Amino acid sequence: MGCLFHKSKRTKHTIENDTKKEYSWDKREAVNVDDFTIENLEDSEKWKLPGCVNGQQLVIQNCKNSTIYVLDHVNTITIDDCVGCKLILGPVKGSTFLRDCKDCICLVASGQFRIRDSRNLIIFLYCATQPIIESSSAILFGCYQLFYSGIKEHFKNAELSVFNNYWNSVHDFTPVDGECNWGILPENTTPFQYISTGGDQFCLGISLSLIDSVVPYTTYTKISDEPDYCFVIYFFNNGEEENFARSLIDKIYTERVDCRLIWSKQIQLEPQEALNMLLSDTNLENVKKGPVIGLLFSGPNVDGFCKQNELACSADSMMYISDDKSILRKQINVFLNISNMHISF
Repeated sequence: MGCLFHKSKRTKHTIENDTKKEYSWDKREAVNVDDFTIENLEDSEKWKLPGCVNGQQLVIQNCKNSTIYVLDHVNTITIDDCVGCKLILGPVKGSTFLRDCKDCICLVASGQFRIRDSRNLIIFLYCATQPIIESSSAILFGCYQLFYSGIKEHFKNAELSVFNNYWNSVHDFTPVDGECNWGILPENTTPFQYISTGGDQFCLGISLSLIDSVVPYTTYTKISDEPDYCFVIYFFNNGEEENFARSLIDKIYTERVDCRLIWSKQIQLEPQEALNMLLSDTNLENVKKGPVIGLLFSGPNVDGFCKQNELACSADSMMYISDDKSILRKQINVFLNISNMHISF
């Protein structure tokens, strides 16, 4: 019978073989923290161009009266102790934290967004979840408006859908009775009023226009009982549904200045959920093919305008336009409830 405490004889050869083993963590490229830290800037300008960050974490701290461009996709960003700065940021896959900042202008696109111990900030925001503020005041929010060469790919790298923006669904962890620590910028306020792109010296086609912005411009409008709404769904069509949806949004922007895009959502509908929305049998089959894009427009005769532009889409685009006012509110509420279950509050 063998002994449990028997020590096998190890030769010099086996020991040498053990030392030659390689592991996945040994092959990772070493990261220089200094390359992903921006700090102690004062009265200056700093650029991080596409490929410079490439999905790493980034720290911005102790900067004053400076303009910082991060035109790349990022894992997470922490921004601490910045005063009087302008921050133009590409998509952040995880979280963006602003702490102990004041008098700053920020363009931020992020999976999560949180502000703590800050004041007097203007935030042009894309957020895939509910933005949160804490122990902060005089925070004004607007819809993210930014384009540069490569930003669409950066959103995909960050695993963010440009159609899922909850920028105005802010939650305040420390509300004050009789006061409001945050507010919404006036409609059609643009970053142009606060930020200059500095001549775009790197030929990246930078634009702060809502027409050019990769994220659709949505307005802060509470849904009322007025009848002038149009609910549109684009069913999955191998990516073409995103192009068709954006085409209709752009037509509303440019041809119907009296109409608004209230929200856009890209979600996976289940057949039962589509049934609850009173969609047709054909639509029930279409929802099985992939995520859908829902758009809610408001404005005089906006439904007629959308129906006219339906002809501009191919037969394969699988587009649904609400045409029954008696069930419109139910469809909107069901779709919103479903989309809210897909985000973290």
